[in-house]
Amino acid sequence: MENAMSSASPVFSTAAPTVLAPVVPRQRIQVIDILRGWAMFGVLLVDIGVLWRPGKTWSATEQAAYRFFALFAEEKFWTLLIFLFGLGFALQSIRADGRGRGFIAAYARRLFVLLLIGVFQTVFLLWDGPVLITYAATGFLLLGLWRLPSRTLLPLAFVLMLVPWAYLAGVDYIHARRLANPQTRVEVLRADSAGNAGWAALGEEAKKTVGKPSYARRVALQARAFYLEYLSQPQWMSWVSPYFLGLFLVGLYVGRRGILMDIPAHLLFIRRVLFWGAAVGLVTSAGRYFISNPFHRQPYDATSYAVKKLLAVFGDPALAFAYASAIVLLAQRRDWQKLFAPLAAAGRMSLTNYLLMAVLLGILAPTFGFGVYKQIGLTLSSFLAVVIYAALMWLSTWWLRRFRFGPVEWLWRSATYAKWQPMRIA
Repeated sequence: MENAMSSASPVFSTAAPTVLAPVVPRQRIQVIDILRGWAMFGVLLVDIGVLWRPGKTWSATEQAAYRFFALFAEEKFWTLLIFLFGLGFALQSIRADGRGRGFIAAYARRLFVLLLIGVFQTVFLLWDGPVLITYAATGFLLLGLWRLPSRTLLPLAFVLMLVPWAYLAGVDYIHARRLANPQTRVEVLRADSAGNAGWAALGEEAKKTVGKPSYARRVALQARAFYLEYLSQPQWMSWVSPYFLGLFLVGLYVGRRGILMDIPAHLLFIRRVLFWGAAVGLVTSAGRYFISNPFHRQPYDATSYAVKKLLAVFGDPALAFAYASAIVLLAQRRDWQKLFAPLAAAGRMSLTNYLLMAVLLGILAPTFGFGVYKQIGLTLSSFLAVVIYAALMWLSTWWLRRFRFGPVEWLWRSATYAKWQPMRIA
C-alpha cells in the first residue's frame, strides 16, 4: 500500500543508498498516492453500505440511487487498490535491482507482517479483514512470478482473473440446477445445511448479543468467524487469490513499462485506457446489474447468475482502470494537483486510514457501540462516508507535516526491516 514520490518530479528515481530501506517522501510518485487515496474513499463509500436499511424498505428514489451506486462503485475501488498493490511491488523490485540488491527476503517479511495485521484487524478491530489477508497470501505467489518476461504478464493475468470466476459460475450453475430438480433438491439442501452448520450456529450466537454490547464477546465471535473462514473452510482463499494475482500482474506490467513514472510519454495510452475502460466497464457492469432486480427477487435463474459472474471479470477492472486514467489525466493540471493534495496524503497513510475505517465501522456494528447496523438510508450513509473521509484526509495532512510515515506504516516498515525507522521530520 505504498510507493510513490513527491509532485516535484514525475520520474521515479532509483538513485538511493545501497541499503534496502523504505521509500522516502522525495522518492514517491504523487499520482500513485492520489489514486490510492481515491480508491480508499471508494472503499469506505461501499463498505459503509452495511449500515443501510433493508432494500425492501427503500423509496423509489433510494432504489434508483442504489442502482447508480452498484453500477459505478461496487467492486471497482477494491479492484483499483489490488492493482496498485502490484504496481507498488513493481516499483520496489525496480528500486532493488537499481541498487544491485535482492529484495525477496525483505518483501517476504513485509507480507508476513501484513498477514498479521489482517488477522489482528479481523479479530480485534471488529471488522472483517479478508483483503489484507488475501493481499499477503497472494503476495507470496507474486514473489515466485516477478521475474517472468513482461510479454507473458497480461495473458497470464487474464487467465488468472477469468478461470476462478468461470469455475465458480459453473459450480453455482450446477448447484442451482440441482436445487431446481425435485429429485436432487432434498440432497442439495441437506448438504448445504451441513456445510453451513458452523455459520448458522455463529449467527444464532450473534443474535443473542444484540442490544447487549460487549467487546470481549464480540472478539470471541470474530475469532470463531476467522476460524470458519480461513482454517476450517480454506477454499474461500483458493478462488479469490488467483483473481488478486491477476490484478497484481497487471500492476507489475504497468510498473515495468514505467507508465506512471513518465506520464507525458504515455498520455495517448492513458487516454485509450480511459475510453475503452469506460466503454467496456459501463456496458458489462450495466448488463451485470440489470440482469437481476435486487428489490423484487424473481425465482433463482442460474444462467443469469453465471453470466453476471463472468461479466464481473471484465466490467470491474475496466471501469476501475477508467477511473484511474481519468484521475491521472486530471492530476497533470496544476489546479487539480492542489485539489488532489488531501487525497495524496490519505493515500500515503492508506493502511492507517483503512484500519481507522475498520474501527469506525466496527463501532457502528449491530452488537457493539452505536448499533446503527441496517438502520439508515443510502443518502445518510453516503454523507457519513464523506464526512469521515474528509476527517481522515485532514488528519493525514496534519500528520504528514510532522512525521515521515503514518503510524501503522511506520510499524509495518520497522517490522519489515527489523529496525526502528526514523519517524519525525527533521
